[in-house]
Amino acid sequence: PDTLPAADTAGRKRRPPKRKVDVIEDVYRAFGSLMASKVAGKSFAESLDAPSPPSIAIPCLEGEWELELDGAKDKLNDMRIRCGMPWILARMLGKMESSFSVEHRGLRLFVKLAPKLLSDGTLVANLDGTEQPFGLKLPVLNSLAKSWTQHASVEDGTIRLVHTFGQHRLVRVSAIDPASPDVMRIRIALEERQPSAGCGFRELAHVEQKATRRAV
Repeated sequence: PDTLPAADTAGRKRRPPKRKVDVIEDVYRAFGSLMASKVAGKSFAESLDAPSPPSIAIPCLEGEWELELDGAKDKLNDMRIRCGMPWILARMLGKMESSFSVEHRGLRLFVKLAPKLLSDGTLVANLDGTEQPFGLKLPVLNSLAKSWTQHASVEDGTIRLVHTFGQHRLVRVSAIDPASPDVMRIRIALEERQPSAGCGFRELAHVEQKATRRAV
């Protein structure tokens, strides 16, 4: 039969029978809601009235940028080599980032550098603070880059991008100059892990760079 028998309880009004197909649809809906709540890491009851996640005010770095070439470039190359990066890659990155573009898509940051060494030059980072693989694809040095990680976040009106290479890391903090919306200030620090301080790092060197927005 295509209907389920309704209980005939004395003293109670008999409800109309429910079709089997309706019962099956109800079960599927409940199961789907339960699975969705588990994916979100919440109980089924919590998922019924869960608040939306708070939005993050991302400083707008979007646009086309030209990096000023000065002594900071050579110092930054040395800092990268001290991290264990091959000197050819350190020099290549210095040339790739002389001009770049920035785009935001929600919490994803896209930095487009000049393509070189089979790399398309696109660095991708999630601005939620979670650890991710190195965001720039480097086919020539893929086996080495697999051991590198990154995490990015928004802090005090700046975008903080950290690349970790074993016991060393490069911390890049970028922000728009308050005096000019067409100037980006960038500070890059080389830090070394301090075993005695648990997860602490000590700054060994840093450079400061200036990028100017290109007219389009």
